[in-house]
Amino acid sequence: HLPTTDGNIRLARLLTWVEGRVFAEANPHSPLLLQRLGEMCGNLCRSLADFDHPAAHRFMKWDTQQTEWIKPHLEKFTGERKYFVDYFYSLFEEIALPVFPRLRKSVNYNDANDYNILVSHGVKDPVVPGVIDFGDVVYTQTINELAIALAYAVMNKPDPIEAACHVVSGFNHTFKLTDEEIKVLFPLMTARLIISVTCS
Repeated sequence: HLPTTDGNIRLARLLTWVEGRVFAEANPHSPLLLQRLGEMCGNLCRSLADFDHPAAHRFMKWDTQQTEWIKPHLEKFTGERKYFVDYFYSLFEEIALPVFPRLRKSVNYNDANDYNILVSHGVKDPVVPGVIDFGDVVYTQTINELAIALAYAVMNKPDPIEAACHVVSGFNHTFKLTDEEIKVLFPLMTARLIISVTCS
């Protein structure tokens, strides 16, 4: 809080610059880079595991836990798009939703998309130093952190499942997954994508 001469209070935030480029502009997305992306997300979950704040308990349309808000909007899709959206929504409803009460929950960063993930400039030994944009932080199932990262990391890959395996391996190395979390990972990853197309 900074007082001013007119008696008003101004808020100021001091940030530390983190060197890097966004994941979307990094090339290639090597197995090592994908693994390190997973490790960074696992470190986020480990760091936030014991953190809580009342403001994190809120409605957030980008929270995959709250995917049900899109259901009334599914009728707006037509043709092949409707088939895909309906199919992936049914996976969320039938596989993920019933086990939500049994999954670990925490405050999540909740926005590891390819324009928020930072990557070092080196090609041979890329580092993922962190992320930007904490505006979507929310209290939700911890596994959603990995699911969201996967939704964007596997885009435009010739073998999305292979790419996902590298990310999951890195995550599990730093933050051990449970069997139930692995079971819901794919439905939650695709839930994030159908949230995205619904918002669009």
